[in-house]
Amino acid sequence: MQKEVLRLLTFTYRLAPEFKHPAPLEDMNQVVHWIMNHAKDYFLDTEHIYGVGDSAGAHLLVLYTSILTNKEYASTYDFKVPEGFQFNALALNCGAYNITLETELTGELMKEYLPNGGTEEEFKAIDPKTIYYFRLPSMLCDDSRRGLLSRRCTYNESSTNSS
Repeated sequence: MQKEVLRLLTFTYRLAPEFKHPAPLEDMNQVVHWIMNHAKDYFLDTEHIYGVGDSAGAHLLVLYTSILTNKEYASTYDFKVPEGFQFNALALNCGAYNITLETELTGELMKEYLPNGGTEEEFKAIDPKTIYYFRLPSMLCDDSRRGLLSRRCTYNESSTNSS
């Protein structure tokens, strides 16, 4: 009988204000490259990878998954994602999914995070609702204001539906 084994990898990423966007995404990309480069060494099943993120980590995970699935968005970054990597599903807890200039607290926080202090273009580049309409995997989201949400997106090449 073959045993099922779960491998759990966690990592930290560089934080603002010492490090600006896209430093956390670059860190995540390094981790993903490490996974793909060392999968055989550690018996990692790269066909079944699930991403879990909390708060800023959930936001980071949505942005990185958007890079994986949206070539136009990916082209706005200097790093390249590894060939063949994808998440099977995401679990997102209390992430920031509506980032706008209009929110005073968000605006103040983003001044510390974004390289140019939070220009309109910078806000658009990190606001999931403006970029993640491509083929995201199944997601389980917990948002304290809306309760537990379930969203399933297909990988259909013609799919650009955001619902």
